[in-house]
Amino acid sequence: MLAAINEIKRRKPGKIVVAIPITPEDTARELRKITDDLVAVEIDQCYLGAVGAYYDDFSQVEDEEVIYLIKSLEEKRED
Repeated sequence: MLAAINEIKRRKPGKIVVAIPITPEDTARELRKITDDLVAVEIDQCYLGAVGAYYDDFSQVEDEEVIYLIKSLEEKRED
């Protein structure tokens, strides 16, 4: 995430907004220092150490499925 933020800053955007589902409180504090806005569903003082711990179903998604979904969206946009 930090590498992505630094790369984006290099391109001089008008604003940098980070959106994440869950983050430890200390990480949120650091992200707020280096971005314009942070959107998080939950900022946790007692972070469980893995995003998957916060989901009922955190099944892995195969690359092929992601590619299929992206292509499907692109086709819908063209219509």
